Amino acid sequence: VFGNGPWKDLNLPPNIVLHDALSYRESLEVMREARIVINHTPTLTAGAHERVFDALACGCFVISTPSRFMLKELGANEGVCYYQPGSEEPCLDHLIEAILASPFAPERVLASQKVVFRSHHMGVRALRLCEWAAQQWPEVFGDISG
Repeated sequence: VFGNGPWKDLNLPPNIVLHDALSYRESLEVMREARIVINHTPTLTAGAHERVFDALACGCFVISTPSRFMLKELGANEGVCYYQPGSEEPCLDHLIEAILASPFAPERVLASQKVVFRSHHMGVRALRLCEWAAQQWPEVFGDISG
């Protein structure tokens, strides 16, 4: 577990290693070495944390709390699977074991990477923001389409 938070107060099992917070660049380096990233954002049910897209771009499978947005964007059988904290099914341990044992996990991540690179990397987002600004204030930005 990386980052700030009450992790030390949660009485986590001994196989959980707590690390200090990382810079953005360091987090990408960790994700490039990892096979699975667990995303816990239980209040973000209609959106996605940037780490989900970063993890997929780095080649990681993602296990996440449910999100209607991610399900719509990435599909149900791609490089993200969902768990409900506190629920018996699916158990997080079983999800991790199943992903690590699946010969199809890399293909599922690759399918999600295509979505990320098509719609959710910063270059695409910056272009959409510029297009929106040009539509809102054409007298300031002019025509940015060409």
